Amino acid sequence: MPLSNPPVSVVIATRNRGDSVVETVDSILESDLSGQDEHSPQKPPIFEVLVIDQSTDNACMQAMQKYANDPRVRYQQTATVGMARARNIAIAQAHSNIIAITDDDCIVADNWLPSIQKAFLDHPNMAILFGNVLPVEYDHSAGFIPSYCREKERMVSSPLHKNDVDGLGACMAIRKDVWQTFNGFDELLGAGGLLKSSSEGDLVIHALHKGYEVCEMPAISVLHNGFRTWEKGAHLIARYWYGTGAMFGKHLKLYPISTALTLGLLAWRWAFGKSRVADSLGTNTRKSERLMAFVSGFAKGLWLKVNRKTGHFQASPVKKSVGTYEFQSPKRTCL
Repeated sequence: MPLSNPPVSVVIATRNRGDSVVETVDSILESDLSGQDEHSPQKPPIFEVLVIDQSTDNACMQAMQKYANDPRVRYQQTATVGMARARNIAIAQAHSNIIAITDDDCIVADNWLPSIQKAFLDHPNMAILFGNVLPVEYDHSAGFIPSYCREKERMVSSPLHKNDVDGLGACMAIRKDVWQTFNGFDELLGAGGLLKSSSEGDLVIHALHKGYEVCEMPAISVLHNGFRTWEKGAHLIARYWYGTGAMFGKHLKLYPISTALTLGLLAWRWAFGKSRVADSLGTNTRKSERLMAFVSGFAKGLWLKVNRKTGHFQASPVKKSVGTYEFQSPKRTCL
């Protein structure tokens, strides 16, 4: 049976990564929400972990059998595609209003869950939270690991400060009621979607326009194992900045004045400033490639229709057959 009203629901999307997500889930299950030591007679509050598997094979499903009798873990295999879609599926089923998000190649810090819970309790108007995504040790000459590191806490409440919060979805949390207000993540954005990335940043802009606060807290962090060689990383770089451009193209149509000002500030930063996301590339920043990808995505975002009621890109209707099945401990249920 799914747990009712856990203090935090954790969402992980995975696709064709085999058993990689197991290490992520294990690190979450080791987190202590109670803040008590192991000798405390009071049991810690129970959280839930929802894993949405979009793999084209059964390797992840077989690995996840490890948790078949653990009531904290729910697993669902689906034929859908796209990280935004997977996260929407999971959040729709989550029983908590605090949704923590990480990726299937990350290890969360010991204090990850209690720190996220405390942050939302301390900041009732905060809608979205990002933490640091720190790379594991790797050979810098061979490639890079996407990361994001902020030294000091930063809270923003204006869309003009969007460029000051570029956090990654690998260490993110959101209020479910805010997610519902904005009709979830835009599924054309994000990895695996038509527009390739930036579903998180899209939601940030929506939230700031509605008067919510968005915060980045370096005390909350995960370790990222996602090493890319420079050859394979070129695709990731192009994908990330293409999606960012598409996202801004959409918001220029939704919020023309504030987005134009934000784009001006972004152009200044590109020319003279510093991007924490690009920092993970080291000295090989590929600045011209990032700019070309951004401009291409921006044109695509301007061209696509936007549903002003939902705030999402309007996709052409596509007929597709989608099959899913899941196990919810202790037994698997067909849907």
